[in-house]
Amino acid sequence: YSSTSRFPDSERDLALIVDASVPSGRVQSIIDRHKLVRHSTPFDLYIGEGVPAGKKSIAYRILFQSRTETLTAEQVSRAQQSILSQLQSEVGAELRGPAGETP
Repeated sequence: YSSTSRFPDSERDLALIVDASVPSGRVQSIIDRHKLVRHSTPFDLYIGEGVPAGKKSIAYRILFQSRTETLTAEQVSRAQQSILSQLQSEVGAELRGPAGETP
């Protein structure tokens, strides 16, 4: 059992490009270990036009929440950037940009 927080949550969607061999569960475990992530869910997998050969795009919905305070947009953005840095260093993930392009 886990009690619910009295502070509001914040959702962000994150689309990533990773090697096709990287398991979604590995990416999700990296996301979930951040202290402000309450839960993450993969909701889209795409391989095709706009994604380089040997790569795949996986999108995650991430729920950020603190048990001690209401998070600001800046705090959530910093947490997201921290997660992206970890994903890049551990599995070589890149943020997927508009129209499937990598920035």
